[in-house]
Amino acid sequence: MSEKITAKVLKKEKEKVEKLMSVFGTTTYNDWLHQQHENYINENNEKALEELLKMKEKFTKQDTPLEEKKTLEDYTEVDEKVEVKEEAKQYKI
Repeated sequence: MSEKITAKVLKKEKEKVEKLMSVFGTTTYNDWLHQQHENYINENNEKALEELLKMKEKFTKQDTPLEEKKTLEDYTEVDEKVEVKEEAKQYKI
């Protein structure tokens, strides 16, 4: 079983990487880490977008037709009309 990743483990790994980088005279740890993040984002951005588009398409197909959809505004408008009629009845002589 692998070791649990704790702050202590991460600190030790960072120190090891920094020592190796100083031996090889390469970039700083933060610059390297930033580059790793950039690489990961670039490699996975397109995949994530494709998955999101698939999900959107799936949910769009499951929705009812646009003509049958009611929005919150539709219901609010109906409720306001009922309230106005009720108030008008109260003030009739």
